[in-house]
Amino acid sequence: MAQTTAKSIPLWLDINPELIDQNFEKVIEYLKSSDKTDSFYKITLDILDKRCKQLLETLKTRPVYYGESIEQDQDNLTFETRLLATILLSNSEMDIASKKRIFLPLLNLLGLLVPADLCGDLLMLMVDNIILEDDPRILFNWDDIINFEPQILAHKIINSATFENAKSAELSFEGKGTLSVANDTLGITAMNEDNTKSKRFLLVPSMEILDGKINLFTMKKDKLKITVENNIDAMEKFTKDFVFEQQAVKPSKDRLKKVYNDGDILNAKVVSIANNEIRVRSSDPDYDTIEGRIVISEANILFYSYHDFMQYLHVNDDIEVELESYEKQTFSIKTCFVKYLIEDMLKAREHVGKISVARVMNIATNKRGDKQIDWMTEDGYAVHTPYDERFSRDSFGKVKIVNLGTGPYYGYINAIVIGETNEYFNMAKVKQEMIEGFVFEPSWDEEAKKTMLNEGSIRDLIRMMIRYQKTVVSPTERFRVLCILKIMACLIDSEEYVSYISFIMDYLKQLILFAKGDYNVIEEIEPAHGFEDIDVVKVRCDIVRILKAYGHESDNEVLESIIKESNDEVLTKIAKLTLSCNNIGDIIPAATRNIIKQEITKSLSVETSDETNLDEENGIYLGIEDRHQEFKTSFVYPPDYNMLPNYYLQEKNIFKVLCGFLNTQAGGTLYIGVSDLGYVVGFEADMVYLKLETIDAYMRFIQDEAKKYFEVDELAMFQMKPMYDDKVLSIKVDPYESGIVEMNGVAYIRVNNETLVMSEKMKKQIRAKKLYPKARQ
Repeated sequence: MAQTTAKSIPLWLDINPELIDQNFEKVIEYLKSSDKTDSFYKITLDILDKRCKQLLETLKTRPVYYGESIEQDQDNLTFETRLLATILLSNSEMDIASKKRIFLPLLNLLGLLVPADLCGDLLMLMVDNIILEDDPRILFNWDDIINFEPQILAHKIINSATFENAKSAELSFEGKGTLSVANDTLGITAMNEDNTKSKRFLLVPSMEILDGKINLFTMKKDKLKITVENNIDAMEKFTKDFVFEQQAVKPSKDRLKKVYNDGDILNAKVVSIANNEIRVRSSDPDYDTIEGRIVISEANILFYSYHDFMQYLHVNDDIEVELESYEKQTFSIKTCFVKYLIEDMLKAREHVGKISVARVMNIATNKRGDKQIDWMTEDGYAVHTPYDERFSRDSFGKVKIVNLGTGPYYGYINAIVIGETNEYFNMAKVKQEMIEGFVFEPSWDEEAKKTMLNEGSIRDLIRMMIRYQKTVVSPTERFRVLCILKIMACLIDSEEYVSYISFIMDYLKQLILFAKGDYNVIEEIEPAHGFEDIDVVKVRCDIVRILKAYGHESDNEVLESIIKESNDEVLTKIAKLTLSCNNIGDIIPAATRNIIKQEITKSLSVETSDETNLDEENGIYLGIEDRHQEFKTSFVYPPDYNMLPNYYLQEKNIFKVLCGFLNTQAGGTLYIGVSDLGYVVGFEADMVYLKLETIDAYMRFIQDEAKKYFEVDELAMFQMKPMYDDKVLSIKVDPYESGIVEMNGVAYIRVNNETLVMSEKMKKQIRAKKLYPKARQ
């Protein structure tokens, strides 16, 4: 370690994981092109792994509303997604549990970067990763990270993630209730684990989402009745009662927390370094959590000062500490750090007998009255030698370690002076490496390694579900998702999550009341404590204030104030529409008022999600056409054709759109039975004209027609699904990865809400971005 020559190494290999950020593109190129036997490859992986662990800790502490705000840090989200993808791709020796602890946050980050319609698939994949035992087979490559396109990576992960052995693990998590895996589903009960197991044959499903992937179980007498399972008020009361039962749950006998005593050695995580103080929190889940500050009673520990520890430890580092006082909540690191230096470092590396460059730290008299020199070696050890007049404070020499002190002298290292030297070393660097070596990687026992059902994975699941619920079309189904979300937040005893989800539920309930015309029972909502200054929360509160003012001319001042002060376009538009309706409501016909109201609900649907329907009684609304979705009223009747049937012309219109979706990077969905304005109208006329009796026959007819225009491998990209009681047929199109698709010799591309003929220049650009850039012959 003595400084004699400098060796050229990669820039990020400075025992500083933050340097990964500054040199990330170079790191990726290095990992992609390097031989894994390269001497720096393993070191790079270790530093990359540490940086990922720091990121995972950061993600845990992000607020629940992160990603919902109007302004997102897209660059930061992109970097974080690429970082997690890089560690998954580069470290083939990672165990399944470690992979999944990275994979779930990766899915969450992708969910913030891709179109909302992919969130359902990402959520289902997340649930499968939690409940299934084996490692998913994930196929993406370095090019996907270098030329990063979130939609492409998401599609690759969704379409390639298969499980070698689709056997569900026998898992459970006990908190305020129990979340357990059974028959490939996640089930939640308001009981502890012991009672859940003993009464499992008496429990019945009461509320489910995701096609039964997540279920609430109760005793039969407490089941939500089928007759009211879609009633908002009934769901809200059921959730309130379920949460009340959760709060009363007592832990199973083997889940009772143990308590630390003074003098105990324990694992702790650094939670803050500020104001000349290091604070840590115990991390063993079997013990009551205790948090406090580290104290060092002496000036230093073997020449390592408190300032050194403040400088070289980092928030989220895991270290071993001794509980000095439970009452005062203070910790000491002296015993643990000395043990680390002497046993873990010195003996393991067999430094006894080694000759090292050392720096004089102090000249003092020992306990026996003999004069001695105290040194710091180039390896970071404090050693003592007999006095030698050739040396003074801060001079360098060479010493040989003779033996280790024992008994009352444990921690002392005895050495002899070898002689003077011109060599030297950077002591700050040595201290940094030694203190960072004191940090350990947390380990889990074998049982914990097998389970993905823990507080962290449940938080990941909740975050993805918050994003997913905004895409749910039916307000009642969306409310059902929120009910289960609130129960899951209560399960992990997160007051922050419970408060925020409760706020979303209150907000959605007021929107539904407005859509149903129950204007007089709309109530203003107040943000929970801690959310008052969040933009998305303030906007939702203002929206409800506007809806409450609808039809009440006396509240026009509220509307005028919002119009004047707000910079939010949706908010201003809703306020102006409401103000107009209030001012002229008495002189316009009811039909005109209803049109204004529909425009308000459409604006609200955009605010909540492009695919959320609020105006259930006046027709299901699916939003607006865009790059990823197209509406067609019929497969048979072309628009502007005097309502005359011509399915040959209309099917060409439809298949052009599908061709355009195939040639994009993210695909899209075409809905048949939906008007250009986004409202469900059905396709009953098609069924009559084609003389078809079932939706299955209708889908087979369309599939047969599609065979006239597309090859077999292109048809495989289409997924047809009936919706809304068979009133709508959705055709979801995945992007075609093997080149450019043509229809009757013409290639189409989706641009914004139009399907256009692809130019030669655009063809070259698309080919360059395709996963397999071989042009279709």
